[in-house]
Amino acid sequence: MGTVGLRNSYVDYLLSTEGHISATDLSVALEGRYSHDQITRLLCSGAVNDKTIYLKGKRFIKQKGIKGTVTLSIDDSLVPKPHMQFSNIVNWHYDDSKRRCVKGINFISALWSDDQASVPLSLQVVEKELLWNEKQQQYRWKCIHNKNELMRQMVQRLTRSKQVDYVLADSWYSSKKNMNYIVEECETDFIMSVRCNRAVARNQKDAQKGKFRPLQELKLGKGAVMLYFKGVNFPVLVVKQVYKNADGSSSTLYLATSDLELSAEKILQLYKRRWKVEEYHKSMKSNCSLGKCQAPSLTSQQSHFYLAALAFLLLEKTKVKEDQNHFALKKQLNILTIKYGMKVIKQYLHSKTKMIHKAA
Repeated sequence: MGTVGLRNSYVDYLLSTEGHISATDLSVALEGRYSHDQITRLLCSGAVNDKTIYLKGKRFIKQKGIKGTVTLSIDDSLVPKPHMQFSNIVNWHYDDSKRRCVKGINFISALWSDDQASVPLSLQVVEKELLWNEKQQQYRWKCIHNKNELMRQMVQRLTRSKQVDYVLADSWYSSKKNMNYIVEECETDFIMSVRCNRAVARNQKDAQKGKFRPLQELKLGKGAVMLYFKGVNFPVLVVKQVYKNADGSSSTLYLATSDLELSAEKILQLYKRRWKVEEYHKSMKSNCSLGKCQAPSLTSQQSHFYLAALAFLLLEKTKVKEDQNHFALKKQLNILTIKYGMKVIKQYLHSKTKMIHKAA
């Protein structure tokens, strides 16, 4: 019970603080109910882990029930850590938004969503190890498990119940190996974006003869077209969408699904659900103090990430009840914190000043 109470207090702390995370500050705020050492031991023990997120998430799903189509969105994100020492998790990782490598912690998430809520069910920090490169004659950092391997592990574990209708992912995860694995091993359908140079064939006959050409060379209309991807063991439906960017330029999005019964409109509608994982990462960083822990060890940082995911889940539960987004809820929390702070200042600082003036 003590561990659960401390875990819940840490989650509350993540939602209420605006500064860096400190075990000492939390202990003081709790008036010594939990010591600095107890908080540190919680982070170092690994007692809060990926299973904790899964069990809490599944409990929430069971309580609220499932509304509509169920999707599992897979994506990764990066928390910059420019001033922390290099380690097996604080390392150079490619940041797609900045199109360059950034020093920080890279993690991959699995977000369950229905028509009502988004629930994190798994989170894995990307680890690297320092290995000798014979060709370059130097030590190089290399991922122990790359993001595609972690993705397959997540999908295999989270689709076991057969309650996920579609796995959603961007083009980073749309390899032939991942597509085959999701359909054949996990017995689940997918909707993924694919790159414009993907090798495709118009029909099975051309595919068998190896007559593949880049996807961008095909003249696709507005509807969904059945195509054969090189290396994929089954046909897929492909939809092409051209959209305008903020700067006035246009971009093309290609979506592929293993469900041959879907319409083009339904494919586009369901894939929009993938944006929820982007919102999840944004809320974790902005509202749940994800990047504010300075603990140097792998286990402590992972524990902090898992606790931040529980903080997100608490916001999501409140969002479903109150019908407000996470940022609106966090603003309300901030206003309450300011009110309490001003009350304390009035009671403590102003009264002290009056006492000093009287003494003078």
